[in-house]
Amino acid sequence: MTLPQSLVEEAGVAFGRVMLSPERVDALVADLLVILPNGGTEQDLMALPGFDRLPSVANGGLAVVDYPTVVAFNVPSSLSIGYALDELRPQLEALAGS
Repeated sequence: MTLPQSLVEEAGVAFGRVMLSPERVDALVADLLVILPNGGTEQDLMALPGFDRLPSVANGGLAVVDYPTVVAFNVPSSLSIGYALDELRPQLEALAGS
């Protein structure tokens, strides 16, 4: 998985992460979006203009996760990978069917 070069240049990348301001949700055009709204909720995300029209949201690929799931992605191990995939199973199945 890669990030578009224009986004890397605009926002910068650190440790595989991009920090985007809320008005740049248009840049989140992936099929699968795994997000921890640190201190926020899924409803907060849905209130952002244009968020509900993102491909991941429209096609069932939005995964709003908790801290343990984010850690499972950040520190992959034989156990955490299985845990993370189990947590994303609904979104992965939705995308496989679309």
